[in-house]
Amino acid sequence: MRNFTKIIKKTHKVLIILSLLILIVVLFYLKTSLNKSVEPPKPVAAEGFPSIPIYPGAILINSSKNPREAVFYQASWETDSEPSQIAPWYLSETVRNGWNLEYPPADPDSNIQEMQFSNEEYFLNISLLKIGSNSKTVITTQFITNVRTEKYNEMIKSGKPPEDK
Repeated sequence: MRNFTKIIKKTHKVLIILSLLILIVVLFYLKTSLNKSVEPPKPVAAEGFPSIPIYPGAILINSSKNPREAVFYQASWETDSEPSQIAPWYLSETVRNGWNLEYPPADPDSNIQEMQFSNEEYFLNISLLKIGSNSKTVITTQFITNVRTEKYNEMIKSGKPPEDK
């Protein structure tokens, strides 16, 4: 009987040690798996978003279709560049891609800049905003119906934005 009691005590000790080892392994696994950073999904441009030049290195932060009345598409990007570097690039590249300049930025050295372009289908508003010296610049684009074209009248009748070409 004594031998049996010794065996049970030893078995009990072994089971406790094994249980503790398993617990340590499980806790270690949970700690390492919870510490892995999970990146949120990257935003994508809204379906049908018109083709425009995007400032090099700018990262898309949001995009939507029909966010409010008269605005058919809107998107925003972030970049480390200064508005004074971004504005000349958009003035050049947007015109080079077939858009007509309607209104250039009023103050090329400002941290808040607005410019407007047009084509047969849209007015394109581009806003550049940087608040604070250590912040990123936000580039926002809005596509608004170009009311100077016959396509505008077609859109009013159909209630749909024009198809991107």
